[in-house]
Amino acid sequence: MTIGEVAEIAGVNPSAIRHWEQEGLIVSKRSGENGYRLFSLAELRKIIVISSLRKTIYYMDHMKQLLNELETQDFAKVERSFQLASHKLNSRLTLQFQGIAQLMKYVDLYSEISLL
Repeated sequence: MTIGEVAEIAGVNPSAIRHWEQEGLIVSKRSGENGYRLFSLAELRKIIVISSLRKTIYYMDHMKQLLNELETQDFAKVERSFQLASHKLNSRLTLQFQGIAQLMKYVDLYSEISLL
């Protein structure tokens, strides 16, 4: 699959895929005819995982370790990694909601003071 096809399937920009390739997270082969990047199904899977985890607070080093675990099919470690990412994301969201609630209290307080 070409970079454009993979990007469309995974729902990411081709530039992101190029970046992940530079970071060593994925590998492409080059077409002999035109030099285009070609990605295997295994690399597409990695791209989908990276795309999902980049939205959490997953760091590049952890991402490399997780992708290695996917390749070696150590699914118990993969599941733990996903659970950890989910927990971190939930914690972050909780803090954001608490911040929003506090901000709304300040807005209400400001509104009351303005009416006086």
